[in-house]
Amino acid sequence: MVIVSNPQLGIKLSIILAALMLGACQTPAPSSYSDLPLTPGLLNQPSWQVVKPIEPRYPVEEAIEGTEGCASLSYVVTPTNQLTDVQVLHASSHRFAREARKAIAKWQWQHLPAGLLNAPVKSAVRFEFCLEDNSGHCNDAFFAAPSKCPGEDVLPVIGYRITNL
Repeated sequence: MVIVSNPQLGIKLSIILAALMLGACQTPAPSSYSDLPLTPGLLNQPSWQVVKPIEPRYPVEEAIEGTEGCASLSYVVTPTNQLTDVQVLHASSHRFAREARKAIAKWQWQHLPAGLLNAPVKSAVRFEFCLEDNSGHCNDAFFAAPSKCPGEDVLPVIGYRITNL
C-alpha cells in the first residue's frame, strides 16, 4: 500500500495506475500455438469426417449487395478434441469472416475419435461464398477455381441474392 500525503499527487497516481491496468487488460495474449505448423487437408482425412462441418449462414448484407467472397480461418484442435485459437487468415469481407467464425465454433469436434491426437494440431479451412442465380453458377468448377483466400480444405457456402425487402 502506498500512502501519499499530497491529495493531488494521489489522484494523479490513481489515474495512471488505472490506465496501466486497463491497458494491460486490453492487450491480447499471444497465441501459445503461433509456432505450431499448419497441417493442411485434415478435413479430407477419413478420421476427421465425423466433425460434420456446419455451413455458415450467408450474410444478408452481402446477399442484398450481390457480393461473393471468401474467408480463410486457421484453428487448433487439442488432444481433448477442443477447438481453440481460431484466427482469420484472410477474408474478402468482415461479414464473411464473422459468419465463418460462428460456424466453425459449432462443428462437432467432440466426435473425433478419442486418442486421435497426441498433441495439438493446427489446420485451416477456406469458405467460398457463392450466390446462386439458378444458372448452375455455384458448381464444382467455381469452388475449385483460384481464390483470393488461401486454403486446401474448401467448403462451399451457397446463398441466394435478395432483391426485394
